[in-house]
Amino acid sequence: MPLAQLHLGSFPSCDIELDLKVIRGLELLGVLKGGNKYKLSEAKARCKILSQDIDVIRSLLSFHADNQNHQSNSSIHLGGQYTLVKLIDSAVESVRKEFLQHSIEPHLVICAQSTSASLVAAALATWKAQRFRSMSTSRKHQIEDLLHRAVTVVTFGAVCQKFCDGPAYIHISMHDDQLARKFGVTEKNQQGGGRDAVYLHAWSPYEEKKEDVISLTDHDSHNTNACAIQFLYLVMRINGISSFRALYNAARYIDPRAVLDINPRNFAIDYSRHKLGDLLIAPNMDHELLPAMIRATEGDQWLWNQYIIDSDFLPDSQEAKAYLEEYFGYSSYEEIIEVLSSKD
Repeated sequence: MPLAQLHLGSFPSCDIELDLKVIRGLELLGVLKGGNKYKLSEAKARCKILSQDIDVIRSLLSFHADNQNHQSNSSIHLGGQYTLVKLIDSAVESVRKEFLQHSIEPHLVICAQSTSASLVAAALATWKAQRFRSMSTSRKHQIEDLLHRAVTVVTFGAVCQKFCDGPAYIHISMHDDQLARKFGVTEKNQQGGGRDAVYLHAWSPYEEKKEDVISLTDHDSHNTNACAIQFLYLVMRINGISSFRALYNAARYIDPRAVLDINPRNFAIDYSRHKLGDLLIAPNMDHELLPAMIRATEGDQWLWNQYIIDSDFLPDSQEAKAYLEEYFGYSSYEEIIEVLSSKD
């Protein structure tokens, strides 16, 4: 399967003059660190904004304008968006040809994490706005159906709440990820997540700090390399799934036999608690399998916070091996280590 990485870019840290009202608003949102000194009597003040804070701010502002104004507002068109629009257009066209000529074309999977999810969402909305001009309602439904067949979007800790209807969305985040809970979409807050989206959540093994998270790297539950990727791998391996579209279809599956006269929650053992559609979510995912997989894949090498590195939130290699081999069989731990070694 061909893969490509599109780097959407980040702005460097900078000093900027802001209104006090704007400063207070950013501080309340938790995206502007404290420490900037200013007088209440002043109308404006200069503040230092870190690069990672700029990423959050531009994510929040990327959909401030109405979707219809995307074409005219150049500030919305950030790096990489035009390229994404072309990729989406190519994927939809390949699906259309598949219907007409029975050709087999690869479909598009877009993976985005944190603030970059807003740029992906903006590109999707821009593509729809371009296609929807002067179209009837029935024709618009056909275009959305083609978009759904052509594009699968997988987000990790998305900091965005403006995903348009159409694509097949899989939103992955940790329950203790404050940024995803506040600024993103979750199972409990699905508004803006896209129609028929799938939500996958787990608890990270990292202790939640008492103070509020005010930066992208303040808590490792938002760290894709040290948490979300391992969770996704476990879900796919447990269910024998090797593609994102198959993962989406399994999560959206509704078993007609599940429509029972008696609610399954009234039974002595409720198996539905550990299932999402046709997906099995292991009951020991949070406390055993996920920490063990983070250790096996050396996810601790990507941790942002030293207090986690110096603590015992993760099992040692022997304990991790025991957890994984109990679930996946003997030599599974060595297989993971071998695959990682071959990638170096």
